[in-house]
Amino acid sequence: MTLVRNHRLPLNGSNRFMRIVILSGLVILLGSCSFTKKTTTAKPTTTGSPTHTAGHVYNPKTGQWEPANPSNTHVDTLVWGELPQPAPVDDETFDDLRPMTNMKDRYQVSLLLPLQSQDVSTGSDKVSLITEKFIQYLIGYEQGVKKLEREGIYLDTKVFDTENSQKEVSQIIGDQSFQKSDLVLGPYRRNMVEEMAEYVKTRQVPMITPWTSFSQFGVDNPFYVLSKPGYQSHCQFIMDDISHRFPDAQIFLVYREGEEYFKNFFGDESKYISFVVHDETMDLQNTFPDSIVVANRPNVFIIPHFRFAESERRFVYAMLRKIGIIPPDFQVTSYILPQMKSLAETDYDLFNQSKIYILETGLTRISSPDYQALKRYFQNQFNTFVTEDALEAYDQIVFAGRMLKKHGTQFQYYLEGETYNDPVYMQFEFKPVYPPGTPKTAEESGVDKIQYFENQHFELIQLKDFQFVRVQD
Repeated sequence: MTLVRNHRLPLNGSNRFMRIVILSGLVILLGSCSFTKKTTTAKPTTTGSPTHTAGHVYNPKTGQWEPANPSNTHVDTLVWGELPQPAPVDDETFDDLRPMTNMKDRYQVSLLLPLQSQDVSTGSDKVSLITEKFIQYLIGYEQGVKKLEREGIYLDTKVFDTENSQKEVSQIIGDQSFQKSDLVLGPYRRNMVEEMAEYVKTRQVPMITPWTSFSQFGVDNPFYVLSKPGYQSHCQFIMDDISHRFPDAQIFLVYREGEEYFKNFFGDESKYISFVVHDETMDLQNTFPDSIVVANRPNVFIIPHFRFAESERRFVYAMLRKIGIIPPDFQVTSYILPQMKSLAETDYDLFNQSKIYILETGLTRISSPDYQALKRYFQNQFNTFVTEDALEAYDQIVFAGRMLKKHGTQFQYYLEGETYNDPVYMQFEFKPVYPPGTPKTAEESGVDKIQYFENQHFELIQLKDFQFVRVQD
């Protein structure tokens, strides 16, 4: 386990810089109820109906009419006493069932990154792209912490290098300083996320996953917070968006033979047509999507692949090219997932000329003053460009810091309905996720039924004039 201590980030963009950064240890700033019974007095039994005589009153004790006098014509005045209050009723609402949250002047955040500092310290001349990715994240995080300080929000951050090792994560969990965490960000790898999710569930400490969206680790774990939507949410968004934009569209779900499991995520099969590709050629020479499209009606292709594996990326790219040659007389739109966004760098012309909608979790806000400040900072300090990794880190910690300040250590229970008004890249729309089939009435009060929390905000983007823009409604 490597604990990176708090120092300012010196960066110049080179491999040598990476070693200096890591070795110098960059961190950031970082009852019971009673009721009153109604009583009644029994009226004496009389036989027959008494006949009224003028100037007389009826005496119920004798059952006779008697001459009226002051003693038998007095009317009692009823005095109303104080009515008993109803017994209190326990109304266990969502608010009432949230666990107690602690408000602090400063909060401790533990950030887990695979910086691979030991590899760098041995003098390796090559720093992996994955390390560069997390150096960018680290710097973006630092700048977000500084913004929070200007807002009067103070975080004490400890950065732990997971070294891409499961053993390191286990050692981090045993570290006394880590056990004081009010918030955990990371780790990156799937097996590490699983172990950390179990830890935070036991310790009741919120954990934000900045990169992964493995919802299976959120079983009965309301301390597990996904900053990016899970795969099921992506698929649901796509179907909802198509229903909104292209209500009469012919929809094709594209997958290869043996990948029928994709159908499990897209609901009612009557709403789409499975387009199964049996072609094993690299360029899908024997696959012809142009033979199934229809005229005078929108045709929508969903390519649901999400893995970074080269075979999947190659398949998605080849399929997009085959769809791209369909004559423009046909109304054709394709939907792909965030992991395939970088394919645009392979073929800008294809993405510019075709209607390829990319489902993303963020979009760079070029006009944002904070974005412009970050852009200048990276250029002036490190002679390099700010990447989406840095922007995501900035937004994630600024939003999380504000929520800690506003709601305390159990802030995740209060995320639904919270807004983030000044993003540089990511927007947040957190919702509690319940087991399938949970009725609405249970959702409103069943805090104990929450599986995890998920950011369900999406950006639908496309490439236009060689830059990514939001698809207009």
